[in-house]
Amino acid sequence: MQFHKKQNIALPKFDILPWLGYCSFHLGDYEKAFKAYEELVSKLKTQEKFDKKFYLYKSCCKYLLGQYKEAQELAESGPACPLQSRLLFHIADRLHEENKVMSYHQNIQDRYVEDQLSLAAMHFQRNLIKEATDIYKPILVEDR
Repeated sequence: MQFHKKQNIALPKFDILPWLGYCSFHLGDYEKAFKAYEELVSKLKTQEKFDKKFYLYKSCCKYLLGQYKEAQELAESGPACPLQSRLLFHIADRLHEENKVMSYHQNIQDRYVEDQLSLAAMHFQRNLIKEATDIYKPILVEDR
């Protein structure tokens, strides 16, 4: 994919930038992933089909780079969804904004495994091991 991007070769059926961002993110290269999503957003922003979820993806990159204020601004620009709630929940914790943590905690839903894992991670970070374990156990029973 990087070769195609450098050579300015368009792949016939899909845009390469979302995949470049996805792969870079999952390889731990958050800066490269952010740049791919940034380029994608600037390219698609004016189009009718622009999906604001890319703001959330950019926010994830900034969060993992430790740039929490930038991550917060980007997350707030994204669509309201479970990913946005989880991001804002963890960002508020990193920024030591307890009122916001409690507010976002109310948006965490039992029906999403990702939300439950996020809540368990928060408990674990705060050394609330029993609370974290109580969340992890039913998830492990469901899906080993």
